[in-house]
Amino acid sequence: VGGSCPVPQGGQFFVMSTHSHSHTMMDTVSDGTQTILTTTDWSNPTKKTWDSPFYTFASGKLTYSCQYSNDTDTAITLGNSAKTNEMCMAAGYLFPASSTTLCLNSTSL
Repeated sequence: VGGSCPVPQGGQFFVMSTHSHSHTMMDTVSDGTQTILTTTDWSNPTKKTWDSPFYTFASGKLTYSCQYSNDTDTAITLGNSAKTNEMCMAAGYLFPASSTTLCLNSTSL
């Protein structure tokens, strides 16, 4: 699963990570075709940090994706349980920013 979200123009990122649950095999965050970070341990996600020069998304979009492995006999759905549900998130801190930016399922809110 995954999606793509617009990045605020001129936004400079200084931290980026992912969030998912126990069925996750791999999470990635990309800028166009360039992978920014990869996480293979859902409970200890990769955290990427930048000092000056901070990271700017050349493509103008943050693309996130997650790969899961379901070794159960039930469907895994979106939810808060790390054991029985899944979710796929990328989270980052940037400046300048005058408010929180949220993108859900490739739609800016």
